Amino acid sequence: FNYAGAGVRGVQSAEGFNWLRDRLEGAQLAAGFNVAPDEVHGAQLAAGFNWAHESIRGAQLAAGLNVAREIHGLQLACVNAAGQAGVQVGVVNIGGHVTGIQLGLVNFAEDVDGLSLALIPIVKNGYRRVTVWGSDVHMVNMGVKLGSRHFYTMLGAGLSPDVLPMRWSSEFGIGGHAPLARGLFLDIDVVGAFIKIWQPEFIECTWREDRLDAMRVAAALDIPFREIDLSDEYKREVVDS
Repeated sequence: FNYAGAGVRGVQSAEGFNWLRDRLEGAQLAAGFNVAPDEVHGAQLAAGFNWAHESIRGAQLAAGLNVAREIHGLQLACVNAAGQAGVQVGVVNIGGHVTGIQLGLVNFAEDVDGLSLALIPIVKNGYRRVTVWGSDVHMVNMGVKLGSRHFYTMLGAGLSPDVLPMRWSSEFGIGGHAPLARGLFLDIDVVGAFIKIWQPEFIECTWREDRLDAMRVAAALDIPFREIDLSDEYKREVVDS
């Protein structure tokens, strides 16, 4: 391990851990963890975790955990936490005031000026709504919208009680929220869908490849994907009629 009783200008590298008592201008590289009690101008890179008591102008990169009071740059790890954050990319991101982007599976933040992109984005001062709507696919849909002030993730389910047997689907979407006037706003949601129809077993069908193509298109356009199985309805209404 390395320990510096003053600041460091340059590089601290160790197989175990790096620790210094003053400002870092450069980089800390460790297989274990890095600790910087003062400001960091540069980068902390570790296989375990990085901890900075003050602000960082640069980057924290770790396989496990990054913690900083303020990050003016990038945090990249499985778990990132910062009081004020620029860009956080990880499985779980925790931020106070986020000025840039949070990209992860689960995001937590007090306030987001930029974007919170996640399966579950939770923003204390953000956008939270429970909505019910109808569509051409399902008569009844219900979902929850979570995200920042102008961009959100939608999780929901749809049901068609007018069809026997009843048809339903789980739904995932993204959308934008635009306030127009006091008490009046516009939400725009985008969802991609693939409809599976009936096919005789003795005829080779490429529906699995077609579904994969549709999923690739949805991923390229960065829009949600939804699959709807209409094979029973297709056979009854088209083939047997």
